[in-house]
Amino acid sequence: MRETLLIGVILCVLIAPASAGIEQLDAAFSDQFGHPCHLNHEVTWLLFAHDKAGSHLAMKALESTAALNDPGGRYLVDTSAIPGWVASWFVLPKLRELPYAVCLDPKGETAETLAGEPGTVQVYRLHRRGLQQRQEFSQLSALERHLRLLISTSPEAKPLLQ
Repeated sequence: MRETLLIGVILCVLIAPASAGIEQLDAAFSDQFGHPCHLNHEVTWLLFAHDKAGSHLAMKALESTAALNDPGGRYLVDTSAIPGWVASWFVLPKLRELPYAVCLDPKGETAETLAGEPGTVQVYRLHRRGLQQRQEFSQLSALERHLRLLISTSPEAKPLLQ
């Protein structure tokens, strides 16, 4: 009994910082075009990449699965480590070629709360901005499988799969 209680307390301590961070995220970021990118109550899943390697992994998976056609999904990238001139000359023009919106965090406010290991992508399953599940991926095939599962279980995405 005490072991079960101890495991429960440990899990709460480990999950609480990420859950609190998601609920405290700004309601809106901007995408690569300067349009608002909202993280509101309709968002059911969130991909987060903290570094360049994680971002490349996420973009490959998003392109192969077309997951961001699901209106409940968002992709958030921490761009705080990128110098302003590099972002405006190189990164933003490249991002504007993508067929989906990328929510950008130029201040790095999400990095402390959501970031995982270098080179990984974090996937958060949400319900009304509350954390239901957090998973971390470092391999493309596993991330693609997970994204396909997310969009197949999303009520909004059912027509996309037919």
